[in-house]
Formats: sequence, C-alpha cells, structure tokens
Amino acid sequence: MDWPQHPVETLARDGAFRPPHCPWADCPSRTRPADHPFRCIRHGFYTRHAAPRRIPRWRCRVCRRTFSSQTFAVTYYLKHPERLLPCASGVCIGASFGQLAEHHGGHRSAWARLSERIGRHALRLHALLLDEIARRGLLDEPVVYDHLETFAGCQDYPVGVGLAAGTRSRFVLSVDEAPHARPRRHPWERRRRDARYRRWGRPPRGGYRRAAAATRRRLLALLRPGATLELVSDDHPAYRAAFDRCPRIRRTAYPNPPARRRGQPRDPATRARDRALWLVDVLDKLV
Repeated sequence: MDWPQHPVETLARDGAFRPPHCPWADCPSRTRPADHPFRCIRHGFYTRHAAPRRIPRWRCRVCRRTFSSQTFAVTYYLKHPERLLPCASGVCIGASFGQLAEHHGGHRSAWARLSERIGRHALRLHALLLDEIARRGLLDEPVVYDHLETFAGCQDYPVGVGLAAGTRSRFVLSVDEAPHARPRRHPWERRRRDARYRRWGRPPRGGYRRAAAATRRRLLALLRPGATLELVSDDHPAYRAAFDRCPRIRRTAYPNPPARRRGQPRDPATRARDRALWLVDVLDKLV
C-alpha cells in the first residue's frame, strides 16, 4: 500500500504537495482511468491563524472548482491542530476527556469530537490495510476468535462483540456484533424483560450464528487461493456451525472453563484455554 510518509501540512509547507484527486465527489475526474494523472493548477493561497499559516489552493482542470491542501489533511477545519497528537496519545492510555481538557485546555466536548475524528481516520486506515491484505493474500498466520459479552442500554439487551486477530502480528482482522436476547431465571426478571421487549422490540434471533458467518467470509477473503486458515476459538455452538463445515478452515476449540470461586486455582484445561486465547482476552479488556 502506497501510504504517505509525511503529513500533508509538511508537504504543503515545503511545496512538495500534489493533490492526488479532486475532492469533489461529483467531479468527472474521479472516474478517470488509473493511467491518466489528475489535472489541476495552482490557484493562489490563503492565510490562517494556526500553523502552517500559508495554505496553497488548487483548481481542478475538469470541474473548475477550487480546493486547498487542507482538504486532504487530518487537521482540516481544526482551530487547534496542536491538540491532535495529545488527544490520540491520551485515548490510547485511557485518559478521560475531562483530564485532557484540564491538562491541555479547552472543553471536554471538544476533545470528544476530536477523538471521533481520529477514530474515523483510524477506521479508514484499517479498511485500507485490510484491502491490501486481501489483494496480496498476506494472511498466513493463525487467527484467534472470540466474543466479548457486553450490553447496550440495559442488561436485557446484551451484545456480543466478536474479535478476530492474528496471533503473531496481533492485527485485528474482523469486528462483528451479535445482539441477542438474555435469558432470565426469576419470574420478576422475565416480566421486566418481556415488558421492555414489548416496548422497544426483541433482539433478533441467531445473532452469534450470523456474526460468525460474516467473520468467516471476511477471513476467507483475506486468504490466498487454496490456502488453509488456522483458527483458534472456544467451543461455542455458533462457531461449530460457521467454521467446522468450511474445508478451508481448520479450527482448534478450547472449551470454556467452569465457574470457580475467587482464589481457587485453575485446572490444566483452563490454563491451556487462557494461553491459547490470551490475545482476544486482552483485546476484550481494551474494548
């Protein structure tokens, strides 16, 4: 993948930036062949308060509309671009938006919006990397797969978040969601659950089965033709139905350990399961 090595702001300041395409979605040049370069000309500049202060502008030779180098930058339309790196590092270490606002200034809602911008760029980068892995067939390592149990809104609406990652590269290959209903043991819990389902709707059935099937399709798209995938997971019934019938996937299943009291030592089967699925357990904690 031809990923840029320098920020757009630095290239524009040094005069080395060249627009890769027209940013307007309805421009006819967006459908040009790959061997035809994008045609544009310089169209002056404008100044702003944040650095770099001098921003070059360009004009498309096809649609005749103008744009600037900031259109292609991650700091586009930011009043405080210097907060981008502190926000990214703060989110990675688990700092709250209030802590970031107290340490670097601004309001916590501004830091929340900035983290959403960083998340959108991270999603775009992740999608480009997955496309490159699928194009070259680079998936040649075992994959670990399991679901994290959480809930949305209240505990009557549980959601399983499935994570598939490479055991050597630790790269997340697939993320899926499996909303499902929660069984209730006591009558008063069932009454409360049924009242909420009548009011807001019941979660769809077969969430784990559909999520595992979607993950299977994504993983098979990343394999080279004729290659076999080594998959490590627990012994969930949905995993047996989704992966064991596929001839290109060889799955190693570890049964989930029984519940134990606090301080009780783990048995050998539990230790083997934890060693095999430790990567997805760490990802669950991060999520």
